[in-house]
Amino acid sequence: MSESKAALQARIAELEAENSRQKKIIDALVRRAEQGGCGQVDAWGAFQHSVVLADQVREKTEELNQALHSIESANRELMLAKQQAEQAHQRFIDAIESITDALPCLTLTASWCIPTAVSSVTGVTTTCRWLLPP
Repeated sequence: MSESKAALQARIAELEAENSRQKKIIDALVRRAEQGGCGQVDAWGAFQHSVVLADQVREKTEELNQALHSIESANRELMLAKQQAEQAHQRFIDAIESITDALPCLTLTASWCIPTAVSSVTGVTTTCRWLLPP
């Protein structure tokens, strides 16, 4: 039974120490509340906080402005590249149309046949096999 009595006394000592610690915390909180420091900010603290916030806002604004300029620059480059691609595409289409329009002229003026027999003496083609209709 002396062991349980010793354990109880140790437990009581622990609880009294905890109680004392909590009383000190409560007393400090009560003093702070009575002095007006709990939950309220004095003028100097408010000024310091506003200065810090203003610096943070300025930094973020600068970062956002730099990002905006970067995006605008990339957008200009993309628009220029798009215009160049559209011009190249139109030139390509124009070239194909020019070739297509000139194709009937080529068939009338050019020889579109493969010689099937060439005279060894005269070098003249005797017959043609047409690739395209003449």
